[in-house]
Amino acid sequence: MTKRVGNLSTELSSFVQAQAGAAMFGMGDVYFLAPATSSTSQFKRMLQANGVTESHYSSNVKEIYAAMTEGRNDTLIVFPGSNATTEALTWDKRYTNVIGTHTGAMNQRSRITCATASVTPMVTISDEGSLYKNILFSQEGDSATGNAVPVYVTGHRPVFENCGFRNISATGITDNSHRSLKIGSAYDITFRNCQIGETSYDADSAASTVIEFSGTDAGKYLFYDCMILGAGAASGTWVTQGANVGGFTLFDRCLFHNSTISSLDMMTQGFSLSGTGNDGVFLKNCFLNGATDLESSDSGVLFVDNVGGAATGGLAILGTW
Repeated sequence: MTKRVGNLSTELSSFVQAQAGAAMFGMGDVYFLAPATSSTSQFKRMLQANGVTESHYSSNVKEIYAAMTEGRNDTLIVFPGSNATTEALTWDKRYTNVIGTHTGAMNQRSRITCATASVTPMVTISDEGSLYKNILFSQEGDSATGNAVPVYVTGHRPVFENCGFRNISATGITDNSHRSLKIGSAYDITFRNCQIGETSYDADSAASTVIEFSGTDAGKYLFYDCMILGAGAASGTWVTQGANVGGFTLFDRCLFHNSTISSLDMMTQGFSLSGTGNDGVFLKNCFLNGATDLESSDSGVLFVDNVGGAATGGLAILGTW
């Protein structure tokens, strides 16, 4: 028997619990982000038929997020479609959840996008203890010199499950600021079954990176069953970590892949890590392809199991899953 959730009818309660993957008890209100296009108007009709008022659904991501209340486990359900923004978004409400309805797919169709020039970061996530599930964050502007970062995380203890983070460029990237995911001074962040980057990502001549850890006195960062893709250039990397980030980073059963087909190039090194004030980057049962070396010079903080050769040697990774 389905227990009613927050402000919802029994039918919608059952639907929301199915998307969340668990019964959602003790929560606040549920809100809905429904794309404005006519082909998806059935979502709005369904909501209206089930008694959801206009205060709890919208086609504007900033508007509907503003309606949520922090600290009481309010949840935003995102219907399939492109929910485009023309301005930077800051999500700073602790203990609120964002869940897409297009489950079990790569590059989820429940997506937050931006094609407006020089909007970066597209989304800054500074809340605490929130769940993000089945959402694709896609920065789709002309990112030769702008539109650098789709998601910047500065909040503590969020969980990202089955999410995508990508920066896909209309033209070749010519500066060094581009990231698919940037993490600041935050700690205890978990990623499960996420895709970070894109195989078509081409950093061209830039020293861009797929994931950057830029904070201080931060960590722990846990990545389980994730794909880290890109950056398509000799000077690009999968991971960049500056000095004094702090706690350790774990990649467990992850794929690091840099495509070298067509105009895409082999990376000189996969990881650019500082050996100062960092507790270690651990690769457990991972596969890596598309870089000449793990590191061009040994940082002393990269630890890899089942590796053939030294840390500054080739990438003969014999991961066993």
